[in-house]
Order: sequence, then C-alpha cells, then structure tokens
Amino acid sequence: MKNIIKPAEFNKKTLLECPGYYRWFCPISIFDDLIKGCTSATLKEEFEKFKIDTQFKKEKINGVWCYYIYAGVAIGQTLGDRLEKHINKTWKVSTLRKTIGALKNSSNEKVISDIVNSFFVEPNLSTNGVGSEEAKKEALDYENREIQTNLLPFNIEKNHNPKLRRFRAELTKIRTCTFNKI
Repeated sequence: MKNIIKPAEFNKKTLLECPGYYRWFCPISIFDDLIKGCTSATLKEEFEKFKIDTQFKKEKINGVWCYYIYAGVAIGQTLGDRLEKHINKTWKVSTLRKTIGALKNSSNEKVISDIVNSFFVEPNLSTNGVGSEEAKKEALDYENREIQTNLLPFNIEKNHNPKLRRFRAELTKIRTCTFNKI
C-alpha cells in the first residue's frame, strides 16, 4: 500500500530525519479549475492535448481521480523539511507553490495553501543519510526517471519533455509576470 497523505495530515516528525523523494497528485476537478481560471489561451490549449496523452498519468487516490503533476526530491535536507516548504511555507521556496500562484494569478499564500491542501502527496524515504552521495544519486535518479517517463506539467526545472515545451515556456512567462509585480 502506498503512503499517500493529504497535506493537512502532514507531520514532519513522521518522516523521520531521512532524505527521499515524493510525488504530488492533483484531483482532476481542481486541476481543471486551475487551467480554466488561467488567463493563458496557450496553457488551456496545451492542457487539452495532455488529457489524451498516455504519459499524463491518472490515478485513483482515496476514491478521487487525480493527475500525477509533480515529482520532487529532498537532497541535503530531510524529506519532512522539504515537504514542509511545499505545504506550509511561501512560494519563494517551492516551485510547486509558485506554479499554483501563477495559474491563479495570485501570490496570496492562503489562496495557494488552500489549493495545495486539496492535493495528495506520496513521500518515499531513503535509507541513505541526509547529504550523502548515495541519497543524492538515488533521489536524482528517481526524479530524472519520473520526468522522462511521465508528463509532469508542474515540474518546470530540469523538465525537457518536448511535449511540455510550449506549456513550460508559457507557464514560465506567467510565473515571471505574476511574481515580478510583487
């Protein structure tokens, strides 16, 4: 059984002091709302293509159909510390939160947190020590494999999937516009 949790159930202490990697899932209805509410026609057009692409994975989690949208790693920090930045911190330290803010055209942390709290996250602990070369290699291999074999629209950095080229370029532009006006 996978260890999938809602952000509201997150407890940094349960993730011990281990590095690791993680996957984020967004309920389809929430993702659709994010895209529909976005002002970019390009993002909307690209998203329609994703819906029929077999690399854009859907998974049923706790009875809810979700898209697999983001893979991340905790290198040089514990998995608990890294996930806490996505769940409880500012968009300034989380690519995931910055992307959500850009799609909502908002830097309001409550708006972003409400959306993050509707997601699911699957943490995976590493048995290697924090900061070790083994942990780094394990996490980066995982992240690279996930990015290469899945269509992960919220992974902006290091994601060179050609199917995401237009989407990434437009999302990067929107992120820059949204957060440079602050």
